[in-house]
Amino acid sequence: WLAVPAWPTVQSSNGRRQRHASATSGVACGRPGACGQVASREEAARAARARVMAQESAALAQDWAERESLESAQVHLVQIAHFINNLDADARTRLAMLNHRIRSLSQTLSEIESAMADHSEQPCS
Repeated sequence: WLAVPAWPTVQSSNGRRQRHASATSGVACGRPGACGQVASREEAARAARARVMAQESAALAQDWAERESLESAQVHLVQIAHFINNLDADARTRLAMLNHRIRSLSQTLSEIESAMADHSEQPCS
């Protein structure tokens, strides 16, 4: 929102409201309490708006910082899950290859044992 300064006004002799001379010249008008009260109220209102805007700005910055840290944690969790899934797939592939080699070796060993058993049963000539 846009802060628009409120200029002090006075009632002129013809009934129209005009900007007070102290608003443009910076000099008090000499009327007791009129200019000082208006200026101090406006300054207090401006200061209050500035405090509110500073608090909102700080809250917004903190919210963005929290969102960035949450997003960073989420990205790291996704990377860890991806790593674990790749590790699982790699381990399954390697285990399947080892299983195939063991079966192949077991079959070869069985064939060798069978051949040796047949050979030991035959009489020597």
